[in-house]
Order: sequence, then C-alpha cells, then structure tokens
Amino acid sequence: MFSKTYHATHPDMMDCVSNDELRDRYLVGGMFVEGQVNLNYSHNER
Repeated sequence: MFSKTYHATHPDMMDCVSNDELRDRYLVGGMFVEGQVNLNYSHNER
C-alpha cells in the first residue's frame, strides 16, 4: 500500500552514516507523478 515506510532514528544510529545512506533513509522522492497517488508512511512525531 505504501511506497516506503520511514522509521524514527535514534542518534546512536547515525554514527558513521554516509551521504548515500542518509539519502536512502530520509529522501521522499516521487511524490508528484501525474495520474498516480503515492503514499509514504512516517513513524516520526513532531
């Protein structure tokens, strides 16, 4: 149902994370595609 699920991140999980890993973890892409509805789910609060 969802294109991608984004999970909350604890600061300890961010040690030695590369730019590519950050992009994979947080970038929400493909939101606006003509003729499609894309759903993403985020576990983050506030």
